[in-house]
Order: sequence, then structure tokens, then C-alpha cells
Amino acid sequence: MNAMLPKVFATCAVIVALAAPAAATSSAVWGTAQATTPPSPSGTQPPEIIHVVSHELCSALRSRIGPAIGMILQNDQTIAKGPGLFTEYNKAVQTQSDDARSIALLRLSNLVGPIAENIIAIKNQLSDPRFFPPRPQSDGQAQSLALRQKLLTALGSQETSLDIINGFVETQNLADLQHRDEGLIRSLAQPDFGNQASPTPDPFVEPNQPGLAGIAPQEPGYVNPATIPGLTVGYNTTTRLRDALEYMRKETNTRENAAGAAVTQAVVACGGQNPGATPTP
Repeated sequence: MNAMLPKVFATCAVIVALAAPAAATSSAVWGTAQATTPPSPSGTQPPEIIHVVSHELCSALRSRIGPAIGMILQNDQTIAKGPGLFTEYNKAVQTQSDDARSIALLRLSNLVGPIAENIIAIKNQLSDPRFFPPRPQSDGQAQSLALRQKLLTALGSQETSLDIINGFVETQNLADLQHRDEGLIRSLAQPDFGNQASPTPDPFVEPNQPGLAGIAPQEPGYVNPATIPGLTVGYNTTTRLRDALEYMRKETNTRENAAGAAVTQAVVACGGQNPGATPTP
């Protein structure tokens, strides 16, 4: 696992190992049992358990939060490849190697799909009203919603990282398309071939202008691009984009550690062992 990954958050992935059968081992945490048949005088008839109520928080941990953490960690590993690819792209431009530049751009493009798919899946996991109702009706639901908010905050910084990568890739592809046919475009724009006036400046001559969209300011985890050091919307060199992506990785690390601490407490409350504690013999 990449060294940038937060240890506290990464270890919280063990919550997916909380098995459902353990729900009946602690009535204080996992549920309550009711006996419908009173003990017989002979003592040979065990009580019949007819109802087990799983704690909302523990159910959310196993069914939704655990898988979401796993996908967030996958995104971390994918995003970690980005800075190196930006460096490769920059070197290819400097050495005027079109093949190397195309390969670096393709590899950056290949990062976009897996990250975007995971982001969509994570949001679906954390939007299930059975575990995260709009209005909590119990302490367990309120705790689940609090964990959901922390995970969405960490996810927001990953969305910004995705936006940096995808914006660069889409802009480069569009620039390449326009440059490929720029002779035709200019001839159509200037049908009078005797006119030697200077052509209209090509807005895509500078190949390092990412189209940054970002997530809506009202969504959890929103990051204002203007606050990212070295990142000025509308004009960026490849190096600045790489530095901006590194900054966002550190920001994601901070947010994930905050979420990891809260998840660890929830795991312990549900009868699990603290992932950072020494295993009990």
C-alpha cells in the first residue's frame, strides 16, 4: 500500500470482517433476545429466540460503511499514480516525444474511469435510506449519519483530485483534436487565401489548461480550487497540476484520518477489536 495512505483509516477496513453471526453474542450492542417458552421444571427445554434486533450503527458498519472504506482506499492507490504520470507527461513535452506524451496521457486517462466508478458506488452505498435516513430516529442512526458525513468529506477531496486529472486529460484530448485539424479550421475561418492577416489566436495553443468543474459548494467535502496552492483556474503548467494533486492527496489523508478515528470507535462499540490495538491472546 502506498506510503501516503493514512494508517488509521486503512486499518479500519477490518470492519468488513465483522460477521453477522456475532450479532447475537452481545445483547447490549447487537440486539436483544426474547424467550417465549418459560423454562420447564425439568430444565431440559432451552428458551426459543424469536427476535433479534441488530443495532443500526453496527448494521451500517458491516453493510455500507465497510465497503465504502474499501473503495475509498482503492481510489487512494489509483490517485497516487497521478503525480508520477504528470511528471512523465512533462518530460515528454520537454523532449518533444509525441509517443511518450501520448502514452502518459493515455495512462492518466485510464485513472479516470476506476476512480469515477468508485465514487458513484460509494455515494450509492452511503445513500441507502435504510441505514442513513434523512431524519434519524435513534442514536444508532444518528451515529451512522455522522460517520457518513466524515466519509463524504474525505470523498469530496478525492473528487477534486479526479477533477484535476480528468480536466487535464479532456483538455489535452480537445487540444490534440483541434491541432490535428487546425489547417482545415483556419481555411474555413479565412476563405480568402490572399489575405495574409494574422489568424485568430488559438485558445488551445497552451496545452495545459485543465477544465476544472469540481463538486458543488453545498456538497460535503467541497474544495475551492482557488485555495489549492499553485492552482489557478484557467492556466496551469503540468508541474503545477502535479503539485496541486499532491496537495489534494495530503488533504485527503487528513480527512481520512479524522474519519478513521470515528470508525474505530464505532467498531469497538459494536464489539470489534480496535484495529490499532495489540491483539488479545
